[in-house]
Amino acid sequence: MAPASADDLRGYSIELSTVELNVFRTDDPRSIELKRSDRIYVGQAGNVFNYNDQSAGPFAQHGSNVAALDSAKTVQRERMRAWTMQGNRLQEIVKPTEGFVVRTIDVDASRSSCSYNIAMQPDPSTGRVMVQRLNGHVAELAALTVESLTCTVKKGNIFATDQ
Repeated sequence: MAPASADDLRGYSIELSTVELNVFRTDDPRSIELKRSDRIYVGQAGNVFNYNDQSAGPFAQHGSNVAALDSAKTVQRERMRAWTMQGNRLQEIVKPTEGFVVRTIDVDASRSSCSYNIAMQPDPSTGRVMVQRLNGHVAELAALTVESLTCTVKKGNIFATDQ
């Protein structure tokens, strides 16, 4: 089945739970499992509402963000974030200290399930992706992989009290 088109995602909510393995070049420990839980709503006017929780070992963070599509916004840990529709995908583009991290959510044509991918894009001048970890330390990210994933799509606003 073909993915849903970008306009078809307006008025839908996505619940995404992942465990991502982050591998670092020069930090201790060199790899961590980052647990993420995202609740996303794509509003009719094109705003993306996102609430997320992240944890890695003893460190945790809760975040929220409301942004217009294709508009960057400053968020926690000295990062910029933008949401965009690329083809038939909802993409979250995060600009950490150096480079980019791109999270892509593909929604199926029936808008009942989704898949997820994460990719690093090194800074063109340094060739690195440098991130501020949940513990506050800045480290070079060497690899990102998704170890587990649950992704569901529902019609309506996940944050509405009458849902």
